[in-house]
Amino acid sequence: SLLLALIGNLDLIFAKHYLPAYLAGQYAGLSTIGKIVLYGVGSFVIVMFPLVSASHSAADGWERRHLLNSLGIISGLSLAAIAIFAIIPRFIVLVLFGRGYLPIVPYLALAGLAMYFVALSVALSNYFVAVHDRRFLGPLFLGLIIQIVSLVAFHHSLAAIVWAEVFSMFLTALLLFATYLYTNRQQHVSQP
Repeated sequence: SLLLALIGNLDLIFAKHYLPAYLAGQYAGLSTIGKIVLYGVGSFVIVMFPLVSASHSAADGWERRHLLNSLGIISGLSLAAIAIFAIIPRFIVLVLFGRGYLPIVPYLALAGLAMYFVALSVALSNYFVAVHDRRFLGPLFLGLIIQIVSLVAFHHSLAAIVWAEVFSMFLTALLLFATYLYTNRQQHVSQP
């Protein structure tokens, strides 16, 4: 939980540290709008967890199907939200924050994309917890390190921080999905 909380909020800390106050405030607004994607699909992770845990306990083999269904729903809803962010970003920013935040308009879809990758990482992490497998901790920690290095290296503007977030969150989700594929393959090989 601590690693996921850090991954989801570390960008705000770096933005506040590296950017001037007015840009840090704009980044906070951008991050808040982007988190609509994360919180909008969070309920599917909450529902997935007990389904996967029950399937794992019953050994009925449905836990992977529950994960893949959840990832599909999360992807569909997240990509729809990102499309809306790309189509009407100005309207969204004006309604939620006002004219002072119009400079964040070009980055709205990218912020949503970064939060989509965070949502995938949260779902995969919860899957591993539900099946009592701790192998996700290494990739999740590595994702946090990648995020820190990316934000330290690229922090000079809103665009740089947003792109650093997209890059690091994509790699985190990719590492977790690769871990899932590896463990899934190991389980199939070990079954008689």
